[in-house]
Amino acid sequence: MVMPHQEQPSDVTDVSSCVRAHCGAKQLRSSVELQEYVVRDVKTPCIPNGAMPLNNQVAGHMHGKGKTKLGFLQWHDNAVLKPIQSPPRGQREVEFYQKVFDVNCRNSVFINMRPLVPNYLGVIECPEVPGIHYLKLEDVTRKFVKPCIVDLKMGPITYDPEAPPDKVAREKAKYPSLAEVGFRLTGMRIYKHSIKKYVTYDKQYGISLDEHMMRDQGLGVFFNKAEGLRKDAINAILAKLQEIENWFMSQSELRFFACSILIVYEGCLSTLGNSCHQNGMNGAGVSLDQDASPTHGMCNGIVQQNGTPDSSAIQSKEVGGADRHLVDVRMIDFAHVFHTDQHDENFLFGLRKVIGYLQQLL
Repeated sequence: MVMPHQEQPSDVTDVSSCVRAHCGAKQLRSSVELQEYVVRDVKTPCIPNGAMPLNNQVAGHMHGKGKTKLGFLQWHDNAVLKPIQSPPRGQREVEFYQKVFDVNCRNSVFINMRPLVPNYLGVIECPEVPGIHYLKLEDVTRKFVKPCIVDLKMGPITYDPEAPPDKVAREKAKYPSLAEVGFRLTGMRIYKHSIKKYVTYDKQYGISLDEHMMRDQGLGVFFNKAEGLRKDAINAILAKLQEIENWFMSQSELRFFACSILIVYEGCLSTLGNSCHQNGMNGAGVSLDQDASPTHGMCNGIVQQNGTPDSSAIQSKEVGGADRHLVDVRMIDFAHVFHTDQHDENFLFGLRKVIGYLQQLL
């Protein structure tokens, strides 16, 4: 296979002013402050008042684990707090979000990207964990009653042009099938109707899937093929993926490395009534989770938040009006975004492989 050409583009550098965070925490203002971010190697940092570990997290750094012990948190207003990495990665991601959501932006590439990423709500520092700073982002799973979630890291090249040789070697060794599959399944969480519990699959499960297994044992499992393939969700998600592909084909300014697509669909069907609320149990490898998802409306086939329908994700209605579903698809993780003058063939290769697998499932 001919791998996508990799050039040496320059960094994203422009910084727009931060959006004020309405949470009483300290709001950062300048790129100088961003450059001073140091994610400290602490034992286990305390969780800020008003926050808790992110319940619906399927991939990425988790609180209390890893080198820094820092992980995603759920803020008191239901936003997501993402710890900012040390420079240059964290600074690059903050600046990227600021450019996309800058109210004075006139660049159509960034403006047209806004619906494709979580809403940016600012940068905060909580007094309980001084020196640690967080991106405050929209929780795209919040609109769902029983969100089924998968994180797909896009492209056969997951290291950026500035990566040292040892980093390149580690990335290549992580997933030998990546060149053929085109993306890596880094985690997924599915609501299983038969057992009325969530089942979680971690990154090791994803790494075990080669190009011949990804369709049925990866994405097929995610869309509940064993209990009844969710063709409704697949069709709606394909429409969202097409929007992302169209955006990539419309721009030749940005390249994305180690960027993921987060796919969510509603797992609570109208036929389940209120039986979605069950306890879970632990298992080995593939795990059964405690069913701790927040409920935002009754599980009656109409997904609501605070009593009103959510319109930011796709909703569709089958003939007869009895069955409704909801999906959302967003790009996430922007610590490795670089300027270019060509289409991002690396990301597009992975995206088109996902689309191809989903089309084969139908």
